[in-house]
Amino acid sequence: MAKRNTRAPQVHKFGGASLAQARAVCHALAIFVSRKEAPLVVVISVPAGVTDALLALASAAVAENRDGLHAAVDTIRRRHRDVASNVIALARPRKVLNTIDAAFAERTVLLDGVASLREMTARTNDLIVARGVPLSATIVLNDLPKLATT
Repeated sequence: MAKRNTRAPQVHKFGGASLAQARAVCHALAIFVSRKEAPLVVVISVPAGVTDALLALASAAVAENRDGLHAAVDTIRRRHRDVASNVIALARPRKVLNTIDAAFAERTVLLDGVASLREMTARTNDLIVARGVPLSATIVLNDLPKLATT
């Protein structure tokens, strides 16, 4: 029978400012790796300002303000790629970068649809912003298993 860990889990939440730059993500990773003495629960947010920026893009799309819509999405996408590309020891850089590109390609299609219909449903709004946390987790936690064994 496996030995049961009786230590209370440590919970760490990393909010937007903690994930806004590669340096901050590396700091978060260092905290994860240093906490080997107890079970670890990690809560990841989206980088600071990303949700607000996506909601602003959705509002602009509803108002049929397409000027710069794709460029603005691309700016947010590049921000994610920059952080991912600069995180130390990125184990699967191509996979992570492709995941980022696919997530923002999906958002662009959704925003184009919103601009065409000039209507934002709750479901579409959720789709535009909901991929943020899983995308952050993909970037931040990509290296965790590799780092934890070193």
